[in-house]
Amino acid sequence: MTRLLVIHLVTIGVALTVLPAPVLAQQRQGPSREQMEQRIRTRFGEQVRRELGLSAEQLEAVQQVEASFQEQRSALVRRETEMRRRLRARAQPAEDESRAILQEMAAVRQDEARLFQAEMQALLGMLSAEQVLRFYELRNQLMERVLRLRRPSMDRRPGRPPRGPFQGVALTAPPVRR
Repeated sequence: MTRLLVIHLVTIGVALTVLPAPVLAQQRQGPSREQMEQRIRTRFGEQVRRELGLSAEQLEAVQQVEASFQEQRSALVRRETEMRRRLRARAQPAEDESRAILQEMAAVRQDEARLFQAEMQALLGMLSAEQVLRFYELRNQLMERVLRLRRPSMDRRPGRPPRGPFQGVALTAPPVRR
């Protein structure tokens, strides 16, 4: 699972980390995916608002910025997924094919960096630098929880390195140490 995909699914993962177990059990039986996603967005928004000290208007603006970059993140996820498929599908790769895959990997990384910078600048237009760093820290924590919950049990062994060429690469700012 890539970091971009996790960002894309971050709203789903919040429910798994924020909601109590009885609520999660009910969700498995009852609510639709859309309802669950809405609950997750609400809970994560509440956490962001509370921890960053935002007003309802500021939170809405942050959520709009994040949503405005969603389609670009989704496109990058699709590109990365296609690259992974190409990597797995090649039996005895030709040098040209290998070079093309490496070039695409580099292009995706560059696009991820540009996307991150654009999102960061947009957030800095409404939040302080400290708030932006804290926002990224909260999102990273959520992504890590989602990754742990979604990985097969074999991947949860201590000391096991992330799988794949894009695993383990942080796409957001490092955590703020307090």
